[in-house]
Amino acid sequence: MSVLNRPTLPSKLAWVGCIVIFSAGQMFGQIDAPAASPSPSMQPASATPKSADANTTVLQFEAFLREEAKNHEQFLKDSLEQLKWFLGVIVILGGGILTWLNIKSRKEIRAQVNERFKVSLDAVVADRLSQFNEFLEANKRQIDESTKKTDKVREEQLKLTDRFAELASDLTFAFHVLDQKLTGKQWEAARRTAMKRLEGQRRLFPDLRGAAILLGRLHKLFGEYGSAVNVLTETMQERDKRNLVQNTEYADLLYNRACYRNRAAEKAAENRDSIGAAALREQAWLDLNRAVRIDPNNKADAFDDGDFDTLWNKRDREKSALGKIDIAAFRKSAGGTNLWENIKAAFKERH
Repeated sequence: MSVLNRPTLPSKLAWVGCIVIFSAGQMFGQIDAPAASPSPSMQPASATPKSADANTTVLQFEAFLREEAKNHEQFLKDSLEQLKWFLGVIVILGGGILTWLNIKSRKEIRAQVNERFKVSLDAVVADRLSQFNEFLEANKRQIDESTKKTDKVREEQLKLTDRFAELASDLTFAFHVLDQKLTGKQWEAARRTAMKRLEGQRRLFPDLRGAAILLGRLHKLFGEYGSAVNVLTETMQERDKRNLVQNTEYADLLYNRACYRNRAAEKAAENRDSIGAAALREQAWLDLNRAVRIDPNNKADAFDDGDFDTLWNKRDREKSALGKIDIAAFRKSAGGTNLWENIKAAFKERH
């Protein structure tokens, strides 16, 4: 009998139950049935066959039960074996499906990760490129600005070079026409031209000592002592405005101004302006004192300079006193009033 044609367990149990009930009914029917009083002759003979039938039935039933139990056990073994095969197939199929699903998920995850990494990488690269472009643009602007500044500085340097070249040319020309002792309209015109060129340089270099001294000497050559004094005064004022150190260059300016003031005093005395002459000599004396205090080498030069021959006297402008006057203390004692007024007042008191 094949497994598919075997009776099911409920049907087997139903058959077993029917047989048990039938056998029990037969047994209890024999016991419970009202028995007639058999004749003594018949009772022993009938009792033996009935007892034999009951035992046979029980034996047959036991044999049947054993057979059924054996068949059921075999059925259970076959069913269990089929169940094992079925579960094995299910497990294998499930494992294969899960493995396939797992592989597919890894691919998808890998693809997603790669996609995200690519997106992130593209974003990072784009950001870095943007920053690099901004850096290049900033550097380009800085380079352009530096180039413009460099060009501007170079242009200024070229302009300064041209200015210094013109200055050197003008100073050389002025020194040349000043050094020449020749006279005549041609040389006078050349010296006037030199003065104009020096005036132009003074507008560019208002604190320049060389241009001021040469221009002052040219004014002196024409007897224009007042103009010479003004040139040197403006140059010293410009140096003071710029807080330049009062060094030997400043002393040279003072020395030359003292010369021109004393010359102007001589001219004033010739014109019978004794007050003006005295005031100019006092100013020349103070300038010369300051020049010697700044640069003591000017003292020996002043003693040998013919421009100061009329400056010395034995009363208040002795040569031995040169450089010993404290100009700051002198001005402080003057009460801060105008120096010219103080000199005129002192002159009036002495006369």
